Amino acid sequence: MRIAFTTEFFVQGGDGRIHQAGGGERRCYEICKALARMGHEIHVYCHEHRNGLRGLTHEGIYIHRLGIHTDIYHYGRRIFYILDLLRSTPNLLKFDVLNTTLFLPATPTYFIGRLRNSPVTLMVDDLFTWDIARGNLPIHAALACMTSQFLNSLLDFDAIFVPTQAVKEKLSRFGYPKHRIHVTYNGVDLEFFDNVPSQPIRDQIIVISRLIPYKGVHHIIDVYNELKNEYKDIPPLTIIGSYEGYPLYSMIKDKALKSGCRFLGFIPDNFEVVRQLKHSLINILFSDFEGFGLTIVEAAACSTPSIVKDIPACREVMEKLGLEELLVKDKKELKEKMIDLLTDDEKRRKLGEKARRNVEKYFTWNKAAEQMVEAWRKIINSPL
Repeated sequence: MRIAFTTEFFVQGGDGRIHQAGGGERRCYEICKALARMGHEIHVYCHEHRNGLRGLTHEGIYIHRLGIHTDIYHYGRRIFYILDLLRSTPNLLKFDVLNTTLFLPATPTYFIGRLRNSPVTLMVDDLFTWDIARGNLPIHAALACMTSQFLNSLLDFDAIFVPTQAVKEKLSRFGYPKHRIHVTYNGVDLEFFDNVPSQPIRDQIIVISRLIPYKGVHHIIDVYNELKNEYKDIPPLTIIGSYEGYPLYSMIKDKALKSGCRFLGFIPDNFEVVRQLKHSLINILFSDFEGFGLTIVEAAACSTPSIVKDIPACREVMEKLGLEELLVKDKKELKEKMIDLLTDDEKRRKLGEKARRNVEKYFTWNKAAEQMVEAWRKIINSPL
Protein backbone atom coordinates (compact mmCIF):
# COMPACT_ATOMS: atom_id res chain seq x y z
CA MET A 1 0.00 0.00 0.00
CA ARG A 2 0.95 3.66 -0.46
CA ILE A 3 0.39 5.38 2.89
CA ALA A 4 0.81 9.06 3.77
CA PHE A 5 1.34 10.17 7.37
CA THR A 6 0.61 13.81 8.19
CA THR A 7 2.18 14.81 11.47
CA GLU A 8 3.68 17.93 12.98
CA PHE A 9 7.06 16.66 14.12
CA PHE A 10 9.01 13.73 12.71
CA VAL A 11 11.92 12.74 14.86
CA GLN A 12 14.78 11.89 12.55
CA GLY A 13 17.42 14.58 12.12
CA GLY A 14 19.68 15.20 9.15
CA ASP A 15 22.59 13.52 10.90
CA GLY A 16 20.53 10.36 11.46
CA ARG A 17 20.02 11.19 15.12
CA ILE A 18 16.72 11.91 16.83
CA HIS A 19 15.30 15.31 17.72
CA GLN A 20 12.08 16.33 19.52
CA ALA A 21 11.36 12.75 20.46
CA GLY A 22 8.51 12.41 22.90
CA GLY A 23 6.41 9.26 22.96
CA GLY A 24 4.00 10.49 20.29
CA GLU A 25 6.74 11.43 17.85
CA ARG A 26 8.55 8.17 18.50
CA ARG A 27 5.36 6.17 17.90
CA CYS A 28 4.86 7.76 14.48
CA TYR A 29 8.50 7.29 13.49
CA GLU A 30 8.79 3.67 14.62
CA ILE A 31 5.51 2.60 12.99
CA CYS A 32 6.56 4.26 9.72
CA LYS A 33 9.86 2.41 9.92
CA ALA A 34 8.13 -0.93 10.58
CA LEU A 35 5.67 -0.39 7.71
CA ALA A 36 8.50 0.44 5.30
CA ARG A 37 10.29 -2.78 6.31
CA MET A 38 7.07 -4.66 5.51
CA GLY A 39 7.25 -3.35 1.93
CA HIS A 40 4.73 -0.50 2.05
CA GLU A 41 5.52 2.86 0.47
CA ILE A 42 5.53 5.38 3.32
CA HIS A 43 5.49 9.17 2.93
CA VAL A 44 5.59 11.59 5.87
CA TYR A 45 4.41 15.20 5.57
CA CYS A 46 5.81 17.07 8.58
CA HIS A 47 7.15 20.43 9.79
CA GLU A 48 10.28 21.92 8.29
CA HIS A 49 13.24 21.58 10.65
CA ARG A 50 16.72 22.88 9.90
CA ASN A 51 18.29 19.61 11.08
CA GLY A 52 15.68 17.33 9.56
CA LEU A 53 16.20 14.63 6.98
CA ARG A 54 14.20 14.98 3.79
CA GLY A 55 13.65 12.83 0.73
CA LEU A 56 14.09 9.06 0.80
CA THR A 57 15.87 7.91 3.97
CA HIS A 58 17.92 4.75 4.39
CA GLU A 59 14.96 3.31 6.32
CA GLY A 60 12.73 3.54 3.25
CA ILE A 61 10.63 6.51 4.41
CA TYR A 62 9.98 9.48 2.12
CA ILE A 63 10.03 12.69 4.20
CA HIS A 64 8.36 15.86 2.89
CA ARG A 65 9.07 18.91 5.07
CA LEU A 66 6.50 21.71 4.89
CA GLY A 67 6.32 25.32 6.06
CA ILE A 68 9.24 27.09 7.75
CA HIS A 69 11.65 25.92 10.46
CA THR A 70 9.56 25.09 13.53
CA ASP A 71 10.63 23.81 16.94
CA ILE A 72 8.16 22.14 19.24
CA TYR A 73 7.52 25.33 21.23
CA HIS A 74 7.06 27.63 18.20
CA TYR A 75 3.28 27.80 17.87
CA GLY A 76 2.72 30.71 15.48
CA ARG A 77 4.94 29.21 12.79
CA ARG A 78 2.78 26.11 12.50
CA ILE A 79 0.25 27.87 10.27
CA PHE A 80 2.81 27.74 7.42
CA TYR A 81 2.80 23.94 7.68
CA ILE A 82 -0.98 23.86 7.26
CA LEU A 83 -0.80 26.13 4.20
CA ASP A 84 1.80 23.87 2.56
CA LEU A 85 -0.21 20.78 3.53
CA LEU A 86 -3.23 22.18 1.69
CA ARG A 87 -1.02 22.91 -1.33
CA SER A 88 0.00 19.23 -1.24
CA THR A 89 -3.60 18.08 -1.78
CA PRO A 90 -3.03 16.76 -5.36
CA ASN A 91 -0.19 14.53 -4.12
CA LEU A 92 -2.07 13.37 -1.02
CA LEU A 93 -5.02 12.24 -3.14
CA LYS A 94 -2.78 9.63 -4.82
CA PHE A 95 -2.36 7.54 -1.65
CA ASP A 96 -4.32 4.44 -0.63
CA VAL A 97 -4.56 5.64 2.99
CA LEU A 98 -4.08 8.97 4.77
CA ASN A 99 -3.10 8.58 8.40
CA THR A 100 -2.94 11.71 10.53
CA THR A 101 -2.21 12.75 14.10
CA LEU A 102 -3.43 15.27 16.63
CA PHE A 103 -3.37 18.21 16.68
CA LEU A 104 -3.10 20.55 13.67
CA PRO A 105 -2.89 18.13 10.71
CA ALA A 106 -5.98 16.09 11.56
CA THR A 107 -8.77 18.37 10.33
CA PRO A 108 -7.23 19.43 6.97
CA THR A 109 -6.11 15.85 6.28
CA TYR A 110 -9.64 14.58 6.90
CA PHE A 111 -11.18 16.96 4.37
CA ILE A 112 -8.42 16.32 1.81
CA GLY A 113 -9.11 12.59 2.01
CA ARG A 114 -12.84 13.06 1.63
CA LEU A 115 -12.31 14.80 -1.73
CA ARG A 116 -11.62 11.34 -3.19
CA ASN A 117 -13.30 9.29 -0.48
CA SER A 118 -9.89 7.93 0.55
CA PRO A 119 -9.63 6.16 3.91
CA VAL A 120 -8.53 8.65 6.57
CA THR A 121 -7.39 7.36 9.95
CA LEU A 122 -6.25 9.13 13.09
CA MET A 123 -3.51 8.33 15.62
CA VAL A 124 -4.13 9.67 19.14
CA ASP A 125 -1.66 9.22 22.00
CA ASP A 126 -3.92 10.75 24.63
CA LEU A 127 -6.34 13.63 25.15
CA PHE A 128 -5.51 16.62 27.30
CA THR A 129 -7.82 17.60 30.10
CA TRP A 130 -8.17 21.34 30.58
CA ASP A 131 -6.24 21.22 33.87
CA ILE A 132 -3.29 19.43 32.26
CA ALA A 133 -3.28 21.67 29.17
CA ARG A 134 -3.55 24.90 31.17
CA GLY A 135 -0.88 23.84 33.66
CA ASN A 136 1.71 22.74 31.10
CA LEU A 137 1.24 24.83 27.95
CA PRO A 138 1.02 28.53 27.11
CA ILE A 139 -2.62 29.58 27.32
CA HIS A 140 -3.02 30.02 23.55
CA ALA A 141 -1.56 26.53 22.96
CA ALA A 142 -3.82 25.03 25.64
CA LEU A 143 -6.89 26.58 24.03
CA ALA A 144 -5.80 25.39 20.58
CA CYS A 145 -5.30 21.82 21.84
CA MET A 146 -8.69 21.65 23.51
CA THR A 147 -10.42 23.13 20.45
CA SER A 148 -8.64 20.69 18.12
CA GLN A 149 -9.61 17.72 20.29
CA PHE A 150 -13.25 18.78 20.22
CA LEU A 151 -13.37 19.48 16.47
CA ASN A 152 -11.73 16.17 15.61
CA SER A 153 -14.27 14.29 17.73
CA LEU A 154 -16.92 15.56 15.29
CA LEU A 155 -15.18 14.13 12.21
CA ASP A 156 -15.97 10.69 10.82
CA PHE A 157 -12.51 9.10 10.73
CA ASP A 158 -12.50 5.57 9.32
CA ALA A 159 -10.41 4.31 12.24
CA ILE A 160 -8.66 5.75 15.28
CA PHE A 161 -5.51 4.13 16.66
CA VAL A 162 -4.66 4.55 20.36
CA PRO A 163 -1.87 3.01 22.48
CA THR A 164 -3.93 1.67 25.41
CA GLN A 165 -7.42 0.62 26.43
CA ALA A 166 -7.34 3.50 28.93
CA VAL A 167 -7.02 6.03 26.09
CA LYS A 168 -9.80 4.27 24.18
CA GLU A 169 -12.14 4.74 27.14
CA LYS A 170 -11.16 8.40 27.43
CA LEU A 171 -11.81 9.04 23.73
CA SER A 172 -15.17 7.32 23.99
CA ARG A 173 -16.17 9.61 26.86
CA PHE A 174 -15.02 12.58 24.78
CA GLY A 175 -17.40 11.64 21.95
CA TYR A 176 -15.18 9.66 19.57
CA PRO A 177 -17.01 6.56 18.17
CA LYS A 178 -15.90 3.61 20.30
CA HIS A 179 -16.45 0.99 17.57
CA ARG A 180 -13.81 2.65 15.38
CA ILE A 181 -11.11 2.90 18.04
CA HIS A 182 -8.34 0.29 17.76
CA VAL A 183 -5.83 -0.35 20.56
CA THR A 184 -2.34 -0.82 19.09
CA TYR A 185 0.25 -0.95 21.84
CA ASN A 186 3.48 0.99 21.52
CA GLY A 187 6.61 -1.10 21.41
CA VAL A 188 10.34 -1.31 20.96
CA ASP A 189 12.63 -2.25 18.10
CA LEU A 190 14.13 -5.32 19.75
CA GLU A 191 16.78 -5.76 17.07
CA PHE A 192 18.06 -2.24 17.71
CA PHE A 193 17.96 -2.65 21.50
CA ASP A 194 19.74 -6.00 21.39
CA ASN A 195 22.53 -4.53 19.25
CA VAL A 196 23.42 -2.15 22.09
CA PRO A 197 26.00 -4.00 24.23
CA SER A 198 24.97 -5.01 27.73
CA GLN A 199 26.74 -3.03 30.43
CA PRO A 200 28.92 -4.97 32.90
CA ILE A 201 27.84 -2.80 35.83
CA ARG A 202 24.44 -1.34 36.69
CA ASP A 203 25.07 1.53 39.05
CA GLN A 204 22.48 4.29 38.53
CA ILE A 205 18.80 5.19 38.82
CA ILE A 206 17.43 6.68 35.61
CA VAL A 207 14.67 9.10 34.63
CA ILE A 208 13.91 9.83 30.95
CA SER A 209 11.27 12.50 30.53
CA ARG A 210 10.18 15.78 29.06
CA LEU A 211 10.76 18.36 31.76
CA ILE A 212 7.27 19.78 32.06
CA PRO A 213 5.17 19.95 35.25
CA TYR A 214 2.90 16.92 34.86
CA LYS A 215 5.87 14.57 34.39
CA GLY A 216 6.74 14.95 38.09
CA VAL A 217 10.54 14.86 37.72
CA HIS A 218 10.90 17.50 40.46
CA HIS A 219 9.09 15.13 42.85
CA ILE A 220 11.53 12.32 42.01
CA ILE A 221 14.44 14.62 42.88
CA ASP A 222 12.77 15.39 46.24
CA VAL A 223 12.54 11.67 47.06
CA TYR A 224 16.11 11.11 45.92
CA ASN A 225 17.29 13.86 48.28
CA GLU A 226 15.53 12.13 51.19
CA LEU A 227 17.22 8.84 50.33
CA LYS A 228 20.62 10.50 50.06
CA ASN A 229 20.22 11.83 53.58
CA GLU A 230 19.34 8.38 54.92
CA TYR A 231 21.61 6.08 52.88
CA LYS A 232 25.27 6.75 52.18
CA ASP A 233 25.58 4.37 49.23
CA ILE A 234 22.57 5.46 47.20
CA PRO A 235 23.37 5.17 43.45
CA PRO A 236 23.38 8.41 41.44
CA LEU A 237 20.16 9.63 39.82
CA THR A 238 20.66 10.25 36.08
CA ILE A 239 18.15 12.53 34.34
CA ILE A 240 17.73 12.60 30.56
CA GLY A 241 15.26 15.34 29.69
CA SER A 242 14.08 17.64 26.95
CA TYR A 243 11.92 20.76 26.41
CA GLU A 244 14.54 23.44 26.87
CA GLY A 245 12.05 26.08 25.75
CA TYR A 246 9.88 25.64 28.84
CA PRO A 247 10.52 27.49 32.14
CA LEU A 248 10.52 24.32 34.27
CA TYR A 249 13.53 22.96 32.36
CA SER A 250 16.01 25.37 33.97
CA MET A 251 14.43 24.95 37.40
CA ILE A 252 14.69 21.15 37.26
CA LYS A 253 18.21 21.28 35.86
CA ASP A 254 19.35 23.57 38.70
CA LYS A 255 17.57 21.44 41.30
CA ALA A 256 19.08 18.24 39.90
CA LEU A 257 22.63 19.58 39.86
CA LYS A 258 22.33 20.96 43.41
CA SER A 259 21.13 17.51 44.51
CA GLY A 260 24.16 15.80 43.02
CA CYS A 261 22.25 14.21 40.13
CA ARG A 262 23.76 13.55 36.72
CA PHE A 263 21.84 15.83 34.36
CA LEU A 264 22.43 14.82 30.74
CA GLY A 265 19.74 16.98 29.11
CA PHE A 266 18.37 15.79 25.79
CA ILE A 267 20.34 12.99 24.12
CA PRO A 268 19.65 12.89 20.36
CA ASP A 269 21.41 9.55 19.91
CA ASN A 270 18.98 6.75 20.80
CA PHE A 271 21.86 4.26 20.97
CA GLU A 272 23.24 6.22 23.92
CA VAL A 273 19.82 6.37 25.61
CA VAL A 274 19.54 2.57 25.44
CA ARG A 275 23.10 2.25 26.74
CA GLN A 276 22.13 4.38 29.74
CA LEU A 277 19.07 2.18 30.36
CA LYS A 278 21.26 -0.93 30.32
CA HIS A 279 23.53 0.82 32.81
CA SER A 280 20.62 1.37 35.24
CA LEU A 281 19.28 -0.50 38.24
CA ILE A 282 15.78 0.98 38.02
CA ASN A 283 13.81 3.40 35.85
CA ILE A 284 11.26 5.83 37.33
CA LEU A 285 8.18 7.40 35.72
CA PHE A 286 6.17 9.57 38.13
CA SER A 287 3.83 11.30 35.70
CA ASP A 288 0.25 12.46 36.26
CA PHE A 289 -0.68 12.15 32.59
CA GLU A 290 0.34 9.44 30.12
CA GLY A 291 -1.31 7.67 27.23
CA PHE A 292 1.17 4.81 27.44
CA GLY A 293 4.53 5.52 29.11
CA LEU A 294 7.03 4.48 26.44
CA THR A 295 10.08 4.53 28.72
CA ILE A 296 8.49 1.72 30.77
CA VAL A 297 8.73 -0.79 27.91
CA GLU A 298 12.05 0.60 26.68
CA ALA A 299 13.50 -0.01 30.13
CA ALA A 300 11.88 -3.46 30.21
CA ALA A 301 13.56 -4.31 26.89
CA CYS A 302 16.84 -3.70 28.75
CA SER A 303 15.70 -5.92 31.68
CA THR A 304 15.46 -2.78 33.82
CA PRO A 305 12.33 -2.69 36.04
CA SER A 306 10.37 0.56 36.37
CA ILE A 307 8.69 2.15 39.37
CA VAL A 308 5.67 4.00 37.99
CA LYS A 309 2.93 6.28 39.25
CA ASP A 310 -0.42 4.48 39.28
CA ILE A 311 -2.50 6.10 36.55
CA PRO A 312 -4.79 4.11 34.20
CA ALA A 313 -2.63 3.85 31.05
CA CYS A 314 0.55 3.07 32.98
CA ARG A 315 -1.26 0.49 35.11
CA GLU A 316 -2.35 -1.28 31.92
CA VAL A 317 1.22 -1.42 30.61
CA MET A 318 2.70 -2.46 33.96
CA GLU A 319 0.19 -5.29 34.32
CA LYS A 320 1.10 -6.60 30.86
CA LEU A 321 4.77 -6.53 31.90
CA GLY A 322 4.04 -8.28 35.20
CA LEU A 323 5.29 -5.28 37.19
CA GLU A 324 2.06 -4.11 38.82
CA GLU A 325 3.63 -4.46 42.27
CA LEU A 326 5.87 -1.50 41.36
CA LEU A 327 2.98 0.95 40.90
CA VAL A 328 2.95 3.78 43.45
CA LYS A 329 0.41 6.43 44.43
CA ASP A 330 2.59 9.12 46.03
CA LYS A 331 6.12 10.12 47.00
CA LYS A 332 6.01 8.03 50.18
CA GLU A 333 5.30 4.86 48.22
CA LEU A 334 7.89 5.83 45.60
CA LYS A 335 10.54 6.06 48.31
CA GLU A 336 9.53 2.68 49.76
CA LYS A 337 9.69 0.93 46.37
CA MET A 338 13.05 2.49 45.57
CA ILE A 339 14.48 1.20 48.84
CA ASP A 340 12.94 -2.23 48.23
CA LEU A 341 14.46 -2.66 44.75
CA LEU A 342 17.81 -1.06 45.52
CA THR A 343 18.36 -3.35 48.52
CA ASP A 344 17.14 -6.61 46.94
CA ASP A 345 19.32 -7.52 43.98
CA GLU A 346 17.61 -10.86 43.31
CA LYS A 347 14.10 -9.40 43.27
CA ARG A 348 15.19 -6.58 40.98
CA ARG A 349 16.87 -9.01 38.58
CA LYS A 350 13.86 -11.34 38.41
CA LEU A 351 11.43 -8.49 37.79
CA GLY A 352 13.66 -7.13 35.03
CA GLU A 353 13.90 -10.52 33.33
CA LYS A 354 10.13 -11.05 33.54
CA ALA A 355 9.51 -7.61 32.05
CA ARG A 356 11.85 -8.38 29.14
CA ARG A 357 10.00 -11.62 28.34
CA ASN A 358 6.68 -9.78 28.29
CA VAL A 359 8.02 -7.05 26.01
CA GLU A 360 8.76 -9.75 23.46
CA LYS A 361 5.21 -11.06 23.85
CA TYR A 362 3.20 -7.82 23.75
CA PHE A 363 5.22 -4.74 22.84
CA THR A 364 6.93 -4.55 19.44
CA TRP A 365 6.48 -2.00 16.68
CA ASN A 366 6.00 -4.80 14.15
CA LYS A 367 2.88 -5.94 16.00
CA ALA A 368 1.51 -2.38 16.03
CA ALA A 369 2.18 -1.94 12.30
CA GLU A 370 0.57 -5.28 11.43
CA GLN A 371 -2.58 -4.35 13.36
CA MET A 372 -2.84 -1.03 11.53
CA VAL A 373 -2.42 -2.69 8.13
CA GLU A 374 -5.15 -5.18 8.99
CA ALA A 375 -7.52 -2.33 9.89
CA TRP A 376 -6.67 -0.42 6.69
CA ARG A 377 -7.29 -3.48 4.50
CA LYS A 378 -10.71 -4.00 6.07
CA ILE A 379 -11.61 -0.35 5.42
CA ILE A 380 -10.43 -0.50 1.80
CA ASN A 381 -12.25 -3.78 1.12
CA SER A 382 -15.48 -2.87 2.89
CA PRO A 383 -18.49 -1.94 0.73
CA LEU A 384 -19.36 1.76 0.59
